[in-house]
Amino acid sequence: MSDLASGSSRRPRAAGPLLAAGILLLALLTVMCAPVSAEVVVAPLCAEKHGFAGEFNDHYTIPVEQAPAAGEAIVLIARAFPLNLGNMLARWLYINATYRISEGAQLTEVSDNNGILELANVAAGTDIEVRVMRVRTDGPTPFRFFSFFANSPVCHVAVAPDNSFIAPVPHRLRATPQLPLTMYFKAVLPPNVNALIIRVSADGRTDEKFRSGDKVYASGDLVRAASGGAVLFAYTFPMENAATPYYFTQVSVSYGEWEGGDAAKPSASNTSSSGGDSKDTMQPTRSTPVLRRLLLISLFLFLLYQAAVSAHNYYVLGKRDVMDIVPCAKSAAAGARTAQLVTLRFMGMSQRHKEGYNSLQNPDDPYS
Repeated sequence: MSDLASGSSRRPRAAGPLLAAGILLLALLTVMCAPVSAEVVVAPLCAEKHGFAGEFNDHYTIPVEQAPAAGEAIVLIARAFPLNLGNMLARWLYINATYRISEGAQLTEVSDNNGILELANVAAGTDIEVRVMRVRTDGPTPFRFFSFFANSPVCHVAVAPDNSFIAPVPHRLRATPQLPLTMYFKAVLPPNVNALIIRVSADGRTDEKFRSGDKVYASGDLVRAASGGAVLFAYTFPMENAATPYYFTQVSVSYGEWEGGDAAKPSASNTSSSGGDSKDTMQPTRSTPVLRRLLLISLFLFLLYQAAVSAHNYYVLGKRDVMDIVPCAKSAAAGARTAQLVTLRFMGMSQRHKEGYNSLQNPDDPYS
């Protein structure tokens, strides 16, 4: 009887830690499984953001330090990404923005069918709350989100050789006076680059003009960097076709080399300038063979280890399954399978096949 009583008294003591561990595990799972889309991301003006409409990284707050003056506006753009996600006029997504005007009232507006929203009256010192909403209900909608201050160099949209600006942009402001829209861009150059080749196109026209400093350049011209290692330039949209609500605009840059003179021709440059030290130019040629030898030696030792362990497993241990004979085979197979599942999940293919909705892309496209 005493043993039975002591056993029953031990059970409540053992249940206490188990209950506490269960509560901690439940709290951890609740935090880990909480919807990520509920997080609000601070997105300064002229910053670019990526996400999935209505699912992930689609809720932003934009601080406004300066109110737009007459002839200025804050423009928000969200577009489906990548470019082959179907026709933009099908309206895969839209922007829902809540902001406060200078009179003190709070308003909520939505973008047009092109994912463009223009705000001409926003109070200074307030925030614009932006949500990118999904129209499609049968599939994910990845997007790129842009914001900029039109007709004022309050901020500059950053561009780089690996990050071009590609988006529909209205060529004039909606609010009166309906002035032509001007965008401001910035490219930061590495220390060994002194010039930039800038290309601007709007609706397929590649002969567009842009301004940097007090000079006007044509698309494809070489622009010398300022003393701070950055190139600031502005592009004003033409008013040729007033019936078109936007111009599909692309701004891309590539590094160049300034050879002197005002009539310097573009020349691609991915290496250091010719005026560099000879020791700096010789250093990569010395280090490259050493790295190559180290990689070859590491590869040889790895293959030798695989062969030795495989022979031991086959002849000594008598294993006949390939997954058991070759070392690290199970880990490699698991890693490859995980990478495949992650890739399919990111592209939405697993959900498409599972839930049965059609792809946004061409069904004949091997990447769809």
